[in-house]
Amino acid sequence: MNAEVKWIEGLSFLGQSQSGHSIVMDGNGGEKAPSPMEIVG
Repeated sequence: MNAEVKWIEGLSFLGQSQSGHSIVMDGNGGEKAPSPMEIVG
C-alpha cells in the first residue's frame, strides 16, 4: 500500500491513500485536525 503526504501550509498536511481517500493532519498539536502521530499510532 502506498500513501502520499503533501504540505498544505504552516504545519497542515494532506495525506492521500492509494485508493484516493484523503485526511488532513495538523502538526501543531492537533488544533485543527488529528496529528500525524495520532494517525499512525
